[in-house]
Amino acid sequence: YLVGDLDTGEIILTKNQEAQFPIASVSKIMTAYVASELMTTSASDTTKVSKKALATPGKNGNLKVGEKIKITDLIYPLLLESSNDAGEIIAEYFKRDTFIKKMNQVAFSLELSKTKFEDPNGLSAGNKSTVLDMFKLTGYINQKKPEIFQTTTKRSYSNKKHNWSSNNQFLREEGYLGGKSGFTDPAKQTVISLFSVPLSQSGSRNIAITLLQSKDRFKDVEKILKY
Repeated sequence: YLVGDLDTGEIILTKNQEAQFPIASVSKIMTAYVASELMTTSASDTTKVSKKALATPGKNGNLKVGEKIKITDLIYPLLLESSNDAGEIIAEYFKRDTFIKKMNQVAFSLELSKTKFEDPNGLSAGNKSTVLDMFKLTGYINQKKPEIFQTTTKRSYSNKKHNWSSNNQFLREEGYLGGKSGFTDPAKQTVISLFSVPLSQSGSRNIAITLLQSKDRFKDVEKILKY
């Protein structure tokens, strides 16, 4: 785990910060970021849901073969319900190999030397990072595209065809500012969680907690917050 100040980058608390592990669906924060970077030229990006994308393991998102959907709308099932299908549809739209290459280019440019992506959703155990790299990435995205973490604080989002509800465990926690969690067998439970916490008499600090290889992320984050 690592606990750091989002505004100053100061590391407050850490354990095994350089150990590299699979990160599971925490990967989707990078997917959302890269999609938002590639979308800047055309806000009207619309795609068709392919059969191949829907064959991805995991059924969240409730998307149908052939339906037309805006890339901006796909960010909601991606982040609220952790839809693997949504991740694949986004990557397909921007040419999958190019998209994954871009995810890795962002990691390289931020000097996240122990971070690697093989898919847009985190199903692959090849999507790896460390709690330190994840903290650096979180700070960068929070600065450049704060709307990504703001999206993850929503309880639900509806367009004309769909209503996507958040499955986020931390939504009701006091001071919660957003985040993303994940799970696969090799990754165990993973999470990035942002909080505003009263760390002194004078006021609150905005912190990020990054956690890998947890057996119970909710309990672990609670323990860290109490501490």
